[in-house]
Amino acid sequence: MRLVKGKKILVIGATAMDFIGSYPDEYEHYQREYQPKNFNISLQLSGLERFYGGCAMNIAYGLARLNVQGIPFSIIGSDFFDGYQEHVESVGISTKYLEVHDETGPSCVMLNDRSGNQIIGFYPGPGTSPNEIPESIASKKERLSLCFIAPQEPELTLKQAKQIKSLGIPIIVDTGQVSPRYLRHHVSKLLELVDYMIINESELEVLKINADLNEQQFVESIKKAIITRGRDGVDIISKSSREHVKSLAVSESDFLDATGCGDAFRAGFIFGLLEGEDSIKASQFGCVMAATNLSSLGAQNFDINPEILRSRTNDFYGSISDLKHSSGGKDK
Repeated sequence: MRLVKGKKILVIGATAMDFIGSYPDEYEHYQREYQPKNFNISLQLSGLERFYGGCAMNIAYGLARLNVQGIPFSIIGSDFFDGYQEHVESVGISTKYLEVHDETGPSCVMLNDRSGNQIIGFYPGPGTSPNEIPESIASKKERLSLCFIAPQEPELTLKQAKQIKSLGIPIIVDTGQVSPRYLRHHVSKLLELVDYMIINESELEVLKINADLNEQQFVESIKKAIITRGRDGVDIISKSSREHVKSLAVSESDFLDATGCGDAFRAGFIFGLLEGEDSIKASQFGCVMAATNLSSLGAQNFDINPEILRSRTNDFYGSISDLKHSSGGKDK
């Protein structure tokens, strides 16, 4: 899929406040030492800070760093005007499709260990995004090159995806932390509507189990499934192939926070498609973006531009990708 440069990207999903806590050890050590028999544990944190977040706005932020206009379509609360609005407008993100509610907006609590593992709780508040896409988009007065739908409730995602598809706009979706709520009929319909899915490996397994599909069946009707695996890189799966892109190693001294690195990857991947690159190169851009984000606190504090992104990608991956190919998109 080649996108037209200069067009706008609609990013549907949450704009939220992030509360990030730091656990100064590794969860694996806690589990090994105390062997908890249930999920009732108590952790002493070394820090707790408030940051700007939400998947839709995180992706829009990453796109803005790359000179791409990602327009977030979100529900926001009154807390958005306590610094968040000024922050996003300072980097050139449009707020025209944000619907304001009087109550406190979505919030996310993340407890990160020193290896980047996370325990996450998300509160959607008044909701992630409105039910109907903006009239200016539905009437085609505002032209879009792509729509990205971040994690939200299945029925809302399906309704919006149907509206967007009827306009002939390509769709990328990420079911994310809401994956367990997708039942068989949700997954089946979603795969009919979208072009690409970007999801991590555990969330993919949830969708496959809920939909009773193997991997080959899962990718039968979409162009590509982009499966992120953290430090183990990215698998790119279609009905005819499986390819792998390795991730960048981030030193312990450079690693600060894993929050938002998946959203940074998604921004880099979209940038690659806009540049006319294939899914392999787009995933390489995404991996460099994710590594850049790992070296900053919060999801919207890293700095990069297209020239630096290309340079870092070429430095690490070279002119020939380090790929592992296999025929077919079969289950491992």
